[in-house]
Amino acid sequence: MELVNYTSANTNFVIHHSVDSGSEKNAYPIHNHRYYEIFMLLSEGATFYVEGRSYEMNKGDIILLNNIELHQIQFDKTADFERIVILFTKDYLDAFVKEAPSLLRPFTDKMPGFSNFIPADLAEKEGIAEYIYKMKELVKGKVKNELEIKCFLSLILSGAARAINNQGRDEIPYTDNKLINEVLTYINSNICENLTLENLANRFFVSKYYLSHLFKTCTNFTLNHYVANKKIIYADELIYSGKSAIDACFAVGFNNYSNFYRTYKKILGRTPGDKNKTK
Repeated sequence: MELVNYTSANTNFVIHHSVDSGSEKNAYPIHNHRYYEIFMLLSEGATFYVEGRSYEMNKGDIILLNNIELHQIQFDKTADFERIVILFTKDYLDAFVKEAPSLLRPFTDKMPGFSNFIPADLAEKEGIAEYIYKMKELVKGKVKNELEIKCFLSLILSGAARAINNQGRDEIPYTDNKLINEVLTYINSNICENLTLENLANRFFVSKYYLSHLFKTCTNFTLNHYVANKKIIYADELIYSGKSAIDACFAVGFNNYSNFYRTYKKILGRTPGDKNKTK
């Protein structure tokens, strides 16, 4: 088995095939990044959390993530954890998207946490797995042809769009708990509001302890961590599109720039001024 780890010259495309052998670590931190992501599991037994929804994954299953979706994966630390991950910025395929706007629909035409999962049999049927493997072989060569990489990526995305459409748009609630589904919907629809635990508990007529405990149980995220991450993700998008860090700070509901700066750096690992860097 030959692993690959390739990043394009301008860092707007990454593909890596990697394996973690059994270790004490069995999860990655909750995170997001500026890239769109195609994650293909090549081993068995992993749980992928996206915006509070959990997917029990098997070999060959695929997860699609856009740049604002919080996610985390947990795996069996006693076994190998193998995957292929493709990351690309939303402008990487600009020329292709102009000709075929539907290419990015699996990432853009949905609510956060919906329509993320493609099972292995459907990925095989639609040719997604085949083109992922072909892309991997292409980047192993000494000479990297960016046009060919983009062609393979376009074929992968076309297959993903067909797979999502064949499954039907995902209308399943985030979790099995009605209250937490309502809380998640409210947070994502009102991210610029003052979304403290106390305010949310009052809004939904429950105690802070009950809401905090239930949210963690249902989503695998703490409520405060989830809200902070969502606010920083939105602020990062505003900064990336040209707003000043101070304007972004107050736009997403922070009332103190020092607190915003610390939170931003803690979550993204960079300062608001490093807007051209990706995580």
